[in-house]
Amino acid sequence: MLYAYLFDLLNAAFENTTIELSLAAPRDVAYFSKAFPELYVTSQVEGNLGARMHTSFQHAFSNGAARAVLTGSDIPGLDAALVSEAFAALEHQPAVIGPAADGGYYLIGMRTPGANLFRNIAWSTDNVLAQTEAQAQRQGLSLTRLRTLVDIDTGDDYRAWRAN
Repeated sequence: MLYAYLFDLLNAAFENTTIELSLAAPRDVAYFSKAFPELYVTSQVEGNLGARMHTSFQHAFSNGAARAVLTGSDIPGLDAALVSEAFAALEHQPAVIGPAADGGYYLIGMRTPGANLFRNIAWSTDNVLAQTEAQAQRQGLSLTRLRTLVDIDTGDDYRAWRAN
């Protein structure tokens, strides 16, 4: 699943864009760096999902990014066209979010380096999207919503997706 998604992104010809693969397991960096030399492969910082995503945005903006989009790797419906749509939304809006059917989200993007939408979120619950949208509202950031997709968190999720 991850490989097909990466190949779609790599073949999409995103202009002036660095595609970073950020791994939860530092031991996997060497393998993925060799398998995908066209990617910038890093390991994630320790901490909860919010801390890891916040650090990824900080890293992107400190390296000169004008816009940054983070996605999950467990989203079978995510493709380069949808990522392009997210980047296009960021030309006019400060933030974009792709809701997941389970109450979370599969994509979040920002063009606002100082924003932190990841504090006080009950991760891995069906309230993640609502809490993130509330956090954005408190910070005065409007979020453009993309279409809702399914993410694959469990074997049951995978079987349900395959059945459709």
